[in-house]
Amino acid sequence: MLIYYRIESSPSGSLEADLNKKVLLIYYRIESYALDHKIYILYHYANLL
Repeated sequence: MLIYYRIESSPSGSLEADLNKKVLLIYYRIESYALDHKIYILYHYANLL
């Protein structure tokens, strides 16, 4: 939910918002993973962008 809130609070049309939306999609795809896996994957995915 923290990631979702971050997207909602970003200015629309900004690069940051676009990147956060991509991360949010990844977050929902792996929501069945353990929480520590979510943080690890999201952290590295964000660094690749």
